[in-house]
Amino acid sequence: MRVPDEEGKPLAEIQNFEEQAAAMRAQAAERFPAPMLEAQQAMFDNLERTVVADSLKVGDTAPDFTLKQADDGTERSLSAALANGPVVLSFYRGQW
Repeated sequence: MRVPDEEGKPLAEIQNFEEQAAAMRAQAAERFPAPMLEAQQAMFDNLERTVVADSLKVGDTAPDFTLKQADDGTERSLSAALANGPVVLSFYRGQW
């Protein structure tokens, strides 16, 4: 991923999430007032305590669930998919 500078030019090729996050934090520290950054960090800390800590980790067994296909409404369950072999779950946030 390329993180742009203030003129929108790429700074440097960043290879992993930790480097991307560090670059974005450095940019934010230059652009935003400290109280705003502190409030944002408090929100992240709260998410870590309340959501991330209880989330499934790589290798955990997911609980069975059923979802509807977006195109035709057909229901699909995790257990039915697992009957055909291993399953990779990928979640997308959707529109920003």
